[in-house]
Amino acid sequence: PARADVVRFLLASDIHDNFFGARAAARLAAGGGEPVDAVLFAGDLTDRGTAEEAEVVVRVLGAPEVPVFFVGGNHEDEPAMRVFRRAGFEELRGVPVTVAGVTILGTSDPVAEEPQVDSDEGRLAAASIRLDALWRLGDPPPRMVLVHDLRQAAAVVASAREAGAELVVAYGNDHVAGVRAEGGVVLVDAGTAGAS
Repeated sequence: PARADVVRFLLASDIHDNFFGARAAARLAAGGGEPVDAVLFAGDLTDRGTAEEAEVVVRVLGAPEVPVFFVGGNHEDEPAMRVFRRAGFEELRGVPVTVAGVTILGTSDPVAEEPQVDSDEGRLAAASIRLDALWRLGDPPPRMVLVHDLRQAAAVVASAREAGAELVVAYGNDHVAGVRAEGGVVLVDAGTAGAS
């Protein structure tokens, strides 16, 4: 199809300080393939969430000429999140953004600004309910959801299926890349751009 009819996002997740993965993402964001309209990071760019790790990731990624949106993962921490924001990465915090006509809703992992790494099942379930409420407020609802852990979007997925809505859910966390469609809902797992 003609380029004007296609919206392309670069989705990467779980770099975990792997600079080969970060360099590959930087090449793709710079047009090392088809041009992209935005870069979406689904969390865990760092491994321990330090400012130093985040600064190196930002330096390796460079300054893409397209918007960079991200959600923090369970391996981030408040110092890393601050560095990403200062670098111009826009954290999705439950407020929809529109890129090339596609509305995206996202939110960071509940422990993204804490030194805790282990997922918190209760907080993920609560985050899922909040995200679903925000998604339902859209008129029309956002076409894309970006989270770190798919469990954050469980309620949105159920609502979209029930409504017969078309929705793309982009996520990472489990390091298993894949795409699966279930009716109008497409689940896109970025896998990992650097972890074991």
